[in-house]
Amino acid sequence: SEEWTIRHRDGRNRILSITTSLLPTADGSANVLAVMQDITERRQAELERQRLLQELAGFKLGLDEAAIVAITDAAGVITYVNQRFVEISGYSEAESIGQTHRMVNSGGHPSSFFADPWATIKQGQTWRGEVCNRAKDGRLYWVSSTIVPFLDRDGKPERYLAIRFH
Repeated sequence: SEEWTIRHRDGRNRILSITTSLLPTADGSANVLAVMQDITERRQAELERQRLLQELAGFKLGLDEAAIVAITDAAGVITYVNQRFVEISGYSEAESIGQTHRMVNSGGHPSSFFADPWATIKQGQTWRGEVCNRAKDGRLYWVSSTIVPFLDRDGKPERYLAIRFH
């Protein structure tokens, strides 16, 4: 199969996928069967997808450079931390993945303090607030936090993105 770009009579370029096959005949000669398919929209969608993925990678790089980032599953179990999280908390990526944010709980907030953030994000809404955390070495640090739920097709949170600034 080959791809050809042709100019349509309307002046626009179209991308065709062309597949050819030889079909033998009874007299020993062959006929050529050519199947052409216009794949312009598919190719344009692929290019747009690549562009969006590149843009998303740029956003992720910028976010990772500027903020402390963690992603958890719906139960609050950490599935991703960035290098800033590791630097500020003192916990390695391996120590963090599979844990909850209780690992950095300073103990300085009453347990009721965390009820509001959980209620908010479980309803699919973004929560913002200030939280005092404790690093692995015992040092306390404050972060301005934004927790954004990632919703599934039914509108239920399936993951949470925590973005924090120290």
